[in-house]
Amino acid sequence: MENLVSITPVFDRHKTQKSLKHVELYLYKKGIIRNYIRFGLTTLDWDKKKNRPKDIRDGFLMDEAIKEITEYCIHMESQNQVYDKKSIEEFLKTKKIFDVFNFYDFYQTRVLENQALKSNTRDNKNNLLKWLKVFAPGLNLYEIDYAFVSKFRSFLFEQKIQKSKEVKAPLRKNYIDSLEKHLKAALNIARKEGLIEKNPYENLKRVSERTKKDYLSRAELDILERLIDTIEPHYVPHLKKFLFGCYTGLRISDLRQLRKSHFRKEEEGWSIYLHRMYKVDKEVYLPLYSLFGGRAEKLVLEAG
Repeated sequence: MENLVSITPVFDRHKTQKSLKHVELYLYKKGIIRNYIRFGLTTLDWDKKKNRPKDIRDGFLMDEAIKEITEYCIHMESQNQVYDKKSIEEFLKTKKIFDVFNFYDFYQTRVLENQALKSNTRDNKNNLLKWLKVFAPGLNLYEIDYAFVSKFRSFLFEQKIQKSKEVKAPLRKNYIDSLEKHLKAALNIARKEGLIEKNPYENLKRVSERTKKDYLSRAELDILERLIDTIEPHYVPHLKKFLFGCYTGLRISDLRQLRKSHFRKEEEGWSIYLHRMYKVDKEVYLPLYSLFGGRAEKLVLEAG
């Protein structure tokens, strides 16, 4: 039991009349080493029953400090080295416990360093980072509340981007909605890791709008098909790929990942089977022989 390290948080040991109280960590090991880790908590900030701060951020800091001090003391004892209050304080400074709440550090390590991110998704997340750094160069996770995300949205609506040498245009609503979705996703990660209590986007209505989508009619597709026999040969493969995308409805990201192994010969004709779409985790089955009267299948057969 001689090497046992026990750390207990103590709130307002001196029972002061001041509104701001001390939180001390008592380390029991051959006497007592007291270590202040946090100043400025009021009686309302402390949960007496749980003996810990009510605020999730303060609680996280206290838990991290206890963890780091415990590991430090165990290491020092294993090396038969002496430690005291001063050495513990110096050690805690090197650990930079408060840095965990820096949003940009968090975003880099928890979001951008995710190797599973697709290149276009990573670009979109970097775009969010660009706008956030303009709006709030220094940003901590606990600063991102409902008021912050509301002001950030207003900021985005005020911004304009260069469309040409003479023209600047405001950011589109759906682009702003995309940025907010990426920020919401990052905050969900922070909430799951216990770094924030709730995600402010849960109470903020989305700003997306329906976009007008243009479609080619069958007559227009017929005209494009007839062009295959009249245009210069080096344009033909590109036109056929475009038509194949029109007939199948596949996104360009899914068309790019098509391989011979995705095509299957069935009794009725050829079909496509994708285990997973590029942007959505769903399987895709397309009977090419039945799409547009077999036009999609015809293009596959011509390609060999």
